[in-house]
Amino acid sequence: MEDDPESVLWLREVLADVVRDSMTRVAALNTLTRKEGAAAYPRLIAALEDADTAVVEAAEVLLVEIGPPVVPTLGAAMFRTETARPEKLARVLGRIGTPSAVEPLCHALAAPSRVLRKHAAQVLGELRPREAVEPLCQALKDEPGVSKTAANALAEIGDRRAVEPLCRALQDYEIIAAAAADALGRLGDPAAVSALGELLATSWSPLQRAACEALGRIRSPDAAPFLCRVLTDDIADVQRAAAEVIHTLGATAMSQGLAERDNADLLEPLAHALCSAPYPRARAAAAIGLGACRRREAHATLRARLRPLIGERDSSVLPFIRTALEQIERETDVLASRPIPSQAPPSDPNNLPLPADDVRFQRETLPLASQPKPSGDP
Repeated sequence: MEDDPESVLWLREVLADVVRDSMTRVAALNTLTRKEGAAAYPRLIAALEDADTAVVEAAEVLLVEIGPPVVPTLGAAMFRTETARPEKLARVLGRIGTPSAVEPLCHALAAPSRVLRKHAAQVLGELRPREAVEPLCQALKDEPGVSKTAANALAEIGDRRAVEPLCRALQDYEIIAAAAADALGRLGDPAAVSALGELLATSWSPLQRAACEALGRIRSPDAAPFLCRVLTDDIADVQRAAAEVIHTLGATAMSQGLAERDNADLLEPLAHALCSAPYPRARAAAAIGLGACRRREAHATLRARLRPLIGERDSSVLPFIRTALEQIERETDVLASRPIPSQAPPSDPNNLPLPADDVRFQRETLPLASQPKPSGDP
């Protein structure tokens, strides 16, 4: 490589002259890097803090092009107290993206600078290295901004080793717990269902919704009892979130989730939701839950609710009640001597098949034009 001390000195002066135009300073930076080799690394790192964005971008591009040889210098510079913006160095390491760049980023998770710790966690989430799982799990104990970023990074990496630490993070501050719930949902491991289900009993509705969304992503039947209880929550958004997860699971998965339980504790909240929930999908979800309980008492609750629903023409809920009744009749032999009615399309509640003792009720509640004509009428 050509070694011309005078030209190198002149290029350094040009680069240091902030009054000069951007193109001239960028050209000087490129030429210096080519002439000086590894000796130019500190100059490139210093240029990342230049006031001219064109110089900053040029320095970043050059560092990325150099690649692994500059990683040790970048890693050491991140921890120097005179480095004003160490997070920029973390970003460059992320753009280099080689395995050698992971180690200094993991060390940066324990740096004194909160901003650097947060950026290091973010970059590790983008790189997704398995070796970063344990340091990121430790970062879950950091202050909220860092721990939230660490939780997201763990979800991006997708390693099951993060499930237990994330479950413990559910007991932390609410904002951290919400981030941990989101990460657990993205990981999709059924081992997190119990911890997420217990989170539904909290009083902060955003955290309850986060837990519902996570359970909806995991789609485990084990979530069934937790979801049934929250259908009576005072917050409508929480009711809606739980109802949507129940509909996502469906009657079969709900039955699987409740099969090994007594379920007597669920009858009252489900009956209350079936009768009082303002959201039709929540009432329908309560019907699914009652059908999945496999309790004779649930059959009486469903039939008691059936009549007023016909009067209201709530066609979006009726089919779910019918299906739940049939499910209970099949599995508990309730009313075994009476044939099970077939389910009608939900779009026309007037055509829903009714047991014999409900026909008179339908004639009394439906409009005159909807009632069948007597056999003698023309």
